[in-house]
Amino acid sequence: MDMIGLGSYNFKINVWTISFLLCLIMIMLPYMMKRRTVAGINYGYFLGSKYKTLLGLRANIIILIMAMIQCYCSVSLCMDDTSKHWMNDLLLLNAIILLSYFIFYIIIKNPRVKREILKAHFLGLYYDSDEIPELKADLVTNMSNGNCSKKILSDDILDYFETITPETLCAFDEIFGPSSILYNRSGSIKRFYKRHYAKKPYDYSTTSGLSPLSHEFFLLFQNNHQQETYALEILRLFNTTYTKNFSDQKIDNLIRLMAHINECGNESILGSTKFLNQLTDYLVEAIEGEPHRDMISYREVKEVFLIKEVFGYISKSLSAKEDKIFYVSAVNLNNRLHTSKGYIGHFNYKNHIGEIMKAVYNEKNNSTKQFSEKVLDDYKALYSFQLMELLN
Repeated sequence: MDMIGLGSYNFKINVWTISFLLCLIMIMLPYMMKRRTVAGINYGYFLGSKYKTLLGLRANIIILIMAMIQCYCSVSLCMDDTSKHWMNDLLLLNAIILLSYFIFYIIIKNPRVKREILKAHFLGLYYDSDEIPELKADLVTNMSNGNCSKKILSDDILDYFETITPETLCAFDEIFGPSSILYNRSGSIKRFYKRHYAKKPYDYSTTSGLSPLSHEFFLLFQNNHQQETYALEILRLFNTTYTKNFSDQKIDNLIRLMAHINECGNESILGSTKFLNQLTDYLVEAIEGEPHRDMISYREVKEVFLIKEVFGYISKSLSAKEDKIFYVSAVNLNNRLHTSKGYIGHFNYKNHIGEIMKAVYNEKNNSTKQFSEKVLDDYKALYSFQLMELLN
């Protein structure tokens, strides 16, 4: 072999060896992208080991096959470059595919991969069944029958949402907001449930046609230490523009949220003046709204239930710690439920005062006792009744 031939041979060896090594790097690169996550789940690891593409094959398997093709073609061309010109075309195609993979899956956080991550970790937590809801708030708000599975939210997801940043809030909005994949009941989602869980997805349909707060949100909520932030964020998502003309749905959302706070609320939300002040605005807006004609018969039961839950939250907060500012905000909330003409809502408040006050009255705690007496004094002036008759 002359010097020119040897140089050409070595050049081919170097070119195809480098291209083969690049294939191996493409396989390993996703695993090295530890900082890129989707809701706390490692994007690179999921892409490299779990994401499936053509014919149901994982992405790393396809890249490995392409690397083997690259190796075979490289060796063959180095040994004989006279009759295998088609291999050059194959190598060029390989290079185009690898470059596309690098740009659209590694450099860019691919939307399809992101969607598959959300499906893998957030779908299947709840499913449709004949089980009647255990939580009374779900019964009052006519939530569909269903059950929770043995699947749980991963520690990576729980840890991710413990830190409040613009990124985590954006992820929260996408995962738990009204346009979430949790409410998607397309054919592909139904097939996903059938293939992976042999179940039907939970039915989130409502009489209003709007999506309610999801069970998946409450699963995160009860395991999170930033409850105040996420409670206010979920109300911003569901009880503002989304339900602008649907006061019944606003009340349902508040009922279920307050019930969960009373059941599993922690120190971040109990006694939070910020939360109570914003809750007051949401509460007044929902109660003042006119009920839909099909929901008029349910409105009294729901409003009474909601006010009892709100007063229960106030009682629990005042019992946990004495806070004059929180106390003043609690009195303000009660005052805003009434005008000189009486209760702002859609039932005879006087008929339910005793029932409502029992949710907050606690003679063993000075703060709750003081609040109860203040509220009852105001009611006495407004509705004219004997105080002790209500608490006996």
